[in-house]
Amino acid sequence: MASTVTKPIKLYVDFISQPARAVVAFCKVNNIPHEIVEVRVFQYQQKTLEYTKINPLQKIPTMEEGDFRLSESHTIMRYLCNTRDVPDHWYPKKDLKKRSLIDLYLDWHHLNTRRCTWLIIANNFPGRDFQGNHFTLEEETKFVNRTLKKIEEFFLKDKKYIFGDEMSIADIAACSEIIQLKMINFDFGPYPILEKWMEKCFENQAMNEVNIVLFKILEKLNKPKL
Repeated sequence: MASTVTKPIKLYVDFISQPARAVVAFCKVNNIPHEIVEVRVFQYQQKTLEYTKINPLQKIPTMEEGDFRLSESHTIMRYLCNTRDVPDHWYPKKDLKKRSLIDLYLDWHHLNTRRCTWLIIANNFPGRDFQGNHFTLEEETKFVNRTLKKIEEFFLKDKKYIFGDEMSIADIAACSEIIQLKMINFDFGPYPILEKWMEKCFENQAMNEVNIVLFKILEKLNKPKL
């Protein structure tokens, strides 16, 4: 279903960023007109004076709609669901119980899915200075395994997607993080439900398109892509 708003929004992103890729994928799959402005994180462009005027938090992604600016990927996707004519399964407008379950995952995501994948990848690339990483590889591996097990047993369970049979913004957020584990050749064998779910998410062409940069990195690392 196409958006009822025709004027493009601006998205300030870097395609190495999982949250940025999630927002762009959401816009692509829902035909939301958007213009991409790339902000190179590893070149610290998010800390320039010019970008700081756009987003004082110096984070990506940022959405710009006229003189209105918004950051945080989950907030941006929620806003677009509320202001664009997108299919209801992404973030239900009337079924508040299902909507609250999606919010439950999105709130849980930050200190679990996102944090654990970030830490274990950081430990596998010691050349980078990742702040806040004070855990051993063994501790991080246990953290990842606990998190993936909870996603399988609680959030996915016997459903096709997180808390439902249709894709939601929770699935885009989660999958955009978990796919990163392929950078370290993580073994998904113990998690067949999660692996099947991830494959279903990537049946969506938009997910493949926004992850081209990641796939190129995987190729350089001699790791297979989905």
